[in-house]
Amino acid sequence: MLKYPATKGFTLLEILLAMVIFLLGSVSLLSLFVLSVDLHKSAIEDQKISYMAQSILSELKGVDILYGVEIKNIQNKKSKNFPDYTYDILFQDIGNDAVWVDLKINYQRYGKKEEVAFNTIFYRNFPPKK
Repeated sequence: MLKYPATKGFTLLEILLAMVIFLLGSVSLLSLFVLSVDLHKSAIEDQKISYMAQSILSELKGVDILYGVEIKNIQNKKSKNFPDYTYDILFQDIGNDAVWVDLKINYQRYGKKEEVAFNTIFYRNFPPKK
């Protein structure tokens, strides 16, 4: 009687099962990668908006608006540093030489209009009387 030696390889079923497990792991890692790219884009967008708000508010600190001149609201103004964004600034005199500032930044993300609001208070600095 002829005896065949025992084989030490993998069966076709074992290889297919390993490929399915590898495929499922790869698909889940790919979906995590796509999600991380989307979150990265969102974080960059939020950082741009924060820089823009900081830039606008720092410009307002030196403007004559806060030095006793009539306060005028600004609407739908384009940013010179961020051309795809517009902003509105609403001023409200709250007394005691203080001005409430509402800054709203408008932009488009994924085809939808988005708005981010920032609020702060500026205190007027009147020049000393001579």
